[in-house]
Parts: sequence; structure tokens; C-alpha cells
Amino acid sequence: MISDNTSKLLLEVSSCGNRPIINFFDVGLLIEYIGQPDNLNELIFTAKFLTGLRKILGNKVSLGNEPAENIRREFNDAIMKLRNLLEKFTSNLDLSQAQSFKQKYLLLNQQSVASFFSIAEDLSLYKEYLNRNKYHR
Repeated sequence: MISDNTSKLLLEVSSCGNRPIINFFDVGLLIEYIGQPDNLNELIFTAKFLTGLRKILGNKVSLGNEPAENIRREFNDAIMKLRNLLEKFTSNLDLSQAQSFKQKYLLLNQQSVASFFSIAEDLSLYKEYLNRNKYHR
């Protein structure tokens, strides 16, 4: 269960973004159980970076061989970093929640990979929300 404050925050993030947060409860768990603000910042920055690289790779613009290879390498590195961070931070959850997180986001099957990118998008929305509010207060 996540707190009312976290629920309200995520509802606000959903209403301000270009799409709602899909993995609402799981993002809430991460926000509440990661602990250190620096850890949360690292997680959401990595998610934002990954989703940005994914969009670049999804565009059909020709980048040339070397830039495209560099972007693919950074993309793969960002996937591994986000995956490792999720593994690390979900260790703070109770055993059943941690196992559920692993099954949903960290296994190497089609559904887990799709869910992994989905939660990366959700965390990216949260990062965008924080950036907007940081500069518009």
C-alpha cells in the first residue's frame, strides 16, 4: 500500500503529463521505499535518459554509422543501469513485493521487457514533473 501523499503526487504527475502513469502502484512503492533522495534522483534520471535514447532510436532519421552506434551503446548501457538500479532498490521491499517486481519488470521475456519500458516511461514522467515544478515555483 502506498501513502495518500504519494497517491496524490502521482495523480498530479499523471494529470500534468502527456499520458497517465501506467504502473501507478509500483512507481509509488519505488518513491516511498528507495529511501535516499539521491537514489531516487539517479533512478528517475536514468529512466529519463533511457526513454530519450529510445525515442531517438525509434526515429527514422539517418544518423550515420558512428553516431548511431554510440547511441545504441549508450541505450544498452542505460538499460543495464536502470535494471541494476531497480534490482538494488527493490531489495528494500518485502520479499513478496520484491519477487513481484522482479517477475513483472526484470525477467527476460516479452511481457517483462514491455513492462520494464513502461515503468521507465512512468519514471521519466515523474522526472519531467519534478523538472517543471523546479523551475516554475
